[in-house]
Amino acid sequence: MPFKLEEIEQRSFKSMEDLQDYVKEEEENYIQVPIEEFFFNQAQFSNDRFYGYKGNWVMFNDEGMEALCRQAGIPLTFLNKLHESGLVSKVLNNYFTTEDAKQKLNNFKFVIDEQKHTVKGLVSNTYVTYSNRTFLDDITQVFPEIMFDFNIEESFIVNTNLSLRLISPTIKAGILVDEDGIETSDISKVGIQFSNGMTGRSSIKASYFVYRLVCSNGLVLPCSHVSGIVKHTGKAETFLERVSKNITPVLKKLSEVPNKIKILGAIPFDLDSLVELGGANYVYNVIPLQYWDQRKRNLLRGEEKIKFDRVKIEEYIRTYATGISKEVFYWRDKQSMFDFINIF
Repeated sequence: MPFKLEEIEQRSFKSMEDLQDYVKEEEENYIQVPIEEFFFNQAQFSNDRFYGYKGNWVMFNDEGMEALCRQAGIPLTFLNKLHESGLVSKVLNNYFTTEDAKQKLNNFKFVIDEQKHTVKGLVSNTYVTYSNRTFLDDITQVFPEIMFDFNIEESFIVNTNLSLRLISPTIKAGILVDEDGIETSDISKVGIQFSNGMTGRSSIKASYFVYRLVCSNGLVLPCSHVSGIVKHTGKAETFLERVSKNITPVLKKLSEVPNKIKILGAIPFDLDSLVELGGANYVYNVIPLQYWDQRKRNLLRGEEKIKFDRVKIEEYIRTYATGISKEVFYWRDKQSMFDFINIF
C-alpha cells in the first residue's frame, strides 16, 4: 500500500521491574479520542500518511489502519491495489465524508500513542479501558502468591498486547524415565500465562503454561471447563471482581497439570491407532488441511480415508517437527503422545 504505515512496536522483558517501568510509561502515553471529533472538525487524510485537522494529526500503524478499515467496511485488498501517489488519501477522504462512514465509526475511538502521534487500534464507546499497568497492579493485589512465588520466564508487548509467563520454581511435570527406570533430564516446568491488551483486540486471559526444558517450546494448554477470559465490557467498577472470579479457578486447576502431562507421557504414540480412533480431526483443528486436501478427504471413506490421514499426519510431523522438537521426537525409542503434541 502506498499509504505509509508506522512500525508496530515490539518489546520483550526478562524482569518484572523492567516490565512495570514500561507499562507505567505506556499508560501515560496512550489516550482515546472519539472519531466523531475528527469528523466534526472535518479532518482529512493527506500525503498518504496523515489524518487530522488544524495541527491535530495522527498516523497509523498496520493494526491501527486494519482496525479502521475493518470497522468502516473498506477492503484493505482494494486499498493495496491503489499505487498512484495520493490516491489512497483521496479515496479515504471521499468515503469519510459520507453518512455511511459516520454511522459506522461515530461510536468508536482511536487508541493513540500520544508521544508518537500514532493510531494503534480502535475501541468502542462501551469498551472498558484496562491498562497493562492496572492489570499488573491488580494481579499483584489479587494473586500475590503467584506474583511473588513464581518467576518471570518471558514477557513481551506487541502493540499494547501483553503476554506474561510466570513459572513455578517448584512444580515440575513430564519427568520421563529411561528403560532402566532412571529419571532423564527431560523435565517440564509449569506456570501461568496472562494476556491483556489496550486496543480492542485482546481480552484478559489466563492459561496453563508448560515449559519443556529440553525443547523450550512454551506449550500453552487450554483451560478445559474453566473460564479464564474476561472481556473489556460491562461495568468498570466490577472489572476487578470479574478478573478475580474468572482467573481464580484457573490457578486452582494449575496443580492438576503435572498429572495431565504424566498421562500424556505414558500413552505411546501410535500413528495407526491415532488415525483409526479419529484423532486426525483433532490434529486438523490445530493445523487445518489445505482447501484441496479437505475436499479430497471429504470424498474418501473407510480405509482410503484412514490411509489419507496417516500420510497427512506423517507429512505434518516432518514439516512441523523442527529444531529441538524434531531431535527430541526422533531421538526417542518410543515416542509418547506428549512428544507428539509438542511438535505443534
